[in-house]
Amino acid sequence: DDNNCMTIRHNGKNSGLLLQGKLTEMNSMLSRLMYAPPIDKWGVDKVKFSSNNNTDNFSDLGLFDVVIKPQNDVPIIHINGTKEGLDRLPSTWETVTVSAQEDTSTPLPLITLSDRDMKPNQFLNSEGRLNDAEKMLTESMLRLELTFIARHGQIRVDSRNDDIVVEFKDSETHLSGSIEGINRVLSRGISYHGDLNFHGADTIDIQSKNQNAAIDERKSAYNTFSRKMAVNVASVND
Repeated sequence: DDNNCMTIRHNGKNSGLLLQGKLTEMNSMLSRLMYAPPIDKWGVDKVKFSSNNNTDNFSDLGLFDVVIKPQNDVPIIHINGTKEGLDRLPSTWETVTVSAQEDTSTPLPLITLSDRDMKPNQFLNSEGRLNDAEKMLTESMLRLELTFIARHGQIRVDSRNDDIVVEFKDSETHLSGSIEGINRVLSRGISYHGDLNFHGADTIDIQSKNQNAAIDERKSAYNTFSRKMAVNVASVND
């Protein structure tokens, strides 16, 4: 029945939506409307709406705010020369194999980090609408942690003149700071140093995360991203 139809059109400007139809059908449609925020943006968005009657000049205007809470996207580890999965499941990302020699420093492939939280123009006007936990989350998005764990050795990096923290503890090498600082350190080279007289198979676990990521309300399984390197250490004659 044409008398009961509604017309729904996108006006092509500022994500606008135009509804035309009878009052009852209009109210039914409005009760099912949903808001979809811009990708990777958070803060406060403003929704403006107006109504009018086609038979006269009467119209009404309205405005309300939508507060979009920030959510953490884990930083991704990229290893030069490897095939990377199309999703964020570590099992879909290729494991790297490196050949090394006993008691010899071995350079590793270039590693870089990327983070969707670092996109420009990401933040909508927050207008002080975020609570303390959300403010902590947005601050933690800007600082990352990267950890290397070699079961039979240690990973060494050159961190001179960079505003990041590098800690060495047993078989772990831990970097924390901005994504730019960490990537600068990684670009200078990373090397594997096996334990004295060790030869055989070793594994390097690489883990990245945002600082204080646990406060993310989603409690996502992707708060930590992991990749692996396999190291085959050949023996040498002493």
